[in-house]
Amino acid sequence: MSRSRWLLLVLAVGALPLLAAEPLTFRVGWEAEIPSLNPATNWAEEGGFIIDLMFDSFYELNEKSEPVPLLIVDEKISDDLLTWDLTIAQGVTWHDGKPLTADDVVYNLKALLKTMPPMLRADLEFIDSVEKTGEYSFRLHMKYAQPERLTKVLLADDPLVFLPPHLMPPLEEITLQDILDYKPEIGFGPFKLVEWKKDQHVILEAYDGYWGKKPYIDRLIFKRYDSETATVEALLAGEVDLVFEITAMTLVPRIKRAKGYDVSATKSQWLHDVIFNLADWNENIRPAILQPEVRRALAHCIDVDKIIKLVWLGYAQKNPSILPNAGPYPPFLNTELRYYEFDPEKAAQILEENGWVDRDGDGIREKTITYTIRPLKLEDGKHVVGPDGHLERVPADQWIVKTGTFKLDFEVWIETSYSVLLRVFEIIKEDAAKAGIRLRPTVMEGAKMYDQIWGEDGYRADFDILGWGWNIGADPTFILEWLSAYQIGGWSDSNYHNPEFTGLYTLQKKTLDPAKRAEIIRRAQELVHRDLPYIIMYWPDKLDGYSLAWTGYVQQELVGLCNRMTFLSVRPAE
Repeated sequence: MSRSRWLLLVLAVGALPLLAAEPLTFRVGWEAEIPSLNPATNWAEEGGFIIDLMFDSFYELNEKSEPVPLLIVDEKISDDLLTWDLTIAQGVTWHDGKPLTADDVVYNLKALLKTMPPMLRADLEFIDSVEKTGEYSFRLHMKYAQPERLTKVLLADDPLVFLPPHLMPPLEEITLQDILDYKPEIGFGPFKLVEWKKDQHVILEAYDGYWGKKPYIDRLIFKRYDSETATVEALLAGEVDLVFEITAMTLVPRIKRAKGYDVSATKSQWLHDVIFNLADWNENIRPAILQPEVRRALAHCIDVDKIIKLVWLGYAQKNPSILPNAGPYPPFLNTELRYYEFDPEKAAQILEENGWVDRDGDGIREKTITYTIRPLKLEDGKHVVGPDGHLERVPADQWIVKTGTFKLDFEVWIETSYSVLLRVFEIIKEDAAKAGIRLRPTVMEGAKMYDQIWGEDGYRADFDILGWGWNIGADPTFILEWLSAYQIGGWSDSNYHNPEFTGLYTLQKKTLDPAKRAEIIRRAQELVHRDLPYIIMYWPDKLDGYSLAWTGYVQQELVGLCNRMTFLSVRPAE
């Protein structure tokens, strides 16, 4: 079946019909920046959508967010879960026509295991080695046994075959920098890249040589707009067909009132949080934020009910844990956690009792603190995590002890695509001021913000507080990994480094008994709630505006309408 619509043009001369092809194009609007189309350097959910269309993972998540085979067509898993014999589909080709075989799989996995890109660590670190067993088959040897579903979720998380061996250095020569610098132009998924104009649009076209289910559409365009209002106006004007992740709630009824449009609401895996900078290894240290009572006091200044009512108009779920109460998560959720009571007076009392006072009458509390800078021990430019989960440091005689007076006066940076959090922090700001804490929220372009958080070496940590969020995937391992000491310099934004937490992260992966694993994960949630590297505020529903001129949308659990299944099945409505 052709995916193209054809225009019949009748020529005046002789009235002869002339058929001209018009690509069947589906268009998505959003405000997000796409940082990269390389799985080893992309951090954005929106970038992940495009990567998932250019490449096939070994497994994928279905409508219920359960892992099912994608590139894999046969699997034999040993009883001890340590040996996985896998076979990929035949007839798969890169977008330049080169066949994809087990040689490509082995090249990629060996290159990634050799270099271990930080952002792919969770998807790789349980694999010990890989070997080719046939033209289309290979064997994974695991370092340890972990739950089968967890392994499949991790193998579905990112495409682990994305480096075309015929375009890359030989395996013995490839370096981490080669992989991080690679800018994918070809894949082997259902769509191929046509054009990427940074901060403007990404254009994909259906790949005629795709081995699996082919999309109905010919072309898929992701277009960036300057504001959510502009994006919704584009939807209602027919310029785009799907608006991803609406956060300006006043726009929802506007879409619902418009003929031919609707809004999908999905309970999500998306948390919004206050993120504290807990780095203590360089001159960018924030001594005031490192004081637990300061973080606890701010937690008492957040009126979650008011925020959900005024900002989200009820389209958000209350839950103080780092795990959502939806999808596969309820068995792991620590239901004993409670929000820190909203009480600015209690916050002021906590600060007062810990020596934070307003000395100069400007309404901002301050305190003189003696603190220690403990530089990280680095090996090959990367930090070292000890066997008990602690960060290893340089010898104590190289530590730096200082004393200074610090005000509770903090910048709060909000990444552009999370601009709704500016309204949230304007509410928090008023209540924090009652306790003697000054917050200065501002929206910042992603590239600038990431440089301040990570810098070139990953350890810059030059910020106070972030207003941000996470889409945490289909298993607790992801958020636990990101909060572990292993991901400092990688996915970690808070630089949290509690050895017990890091140990629990490792232990839960290796625990096969579901009840025991859940118990470990509940303890990990308790530690985050106590230590407050994050204050979890709420879980917004995923709201996607869409045109009824199309059918075939798939509402994926936890995710919403913007997903690979939708882009493969969407087609004009009758």
